[in-house]
Amino acid sequence: MKLSNRVTRSYTPATWSAAANVANPHDRCWVELLWLPSDGCHDRAMLLCEETDDAWTVWIPGYGETVIPRSQMGPIVCEAI
Repeated sequence: MKLSNRVTRSYTPATWSAAANVANPHDRCWVELLWLPSDGCHDRAMLLCEETDDAWTVWIPGYGETVIPRSQMGPIVCEAI
């Protein structure tokens, strides 16, 4: 997977904790992306299924389905219904 050079967001430990926020993600949640896979895609991804302990299959509007590492996930922006 080739990532865009563009960083969508930057979080500091004071504003966000990766371990706390994505420790227990579940399918159909939306997460903010810290890096975009291409310049034309959306900055959020829907979690589809856990691929490994450190990666998820996601769907990104304007890009499609891909696998991203947890380190690329920002905060969960909305819970699944």
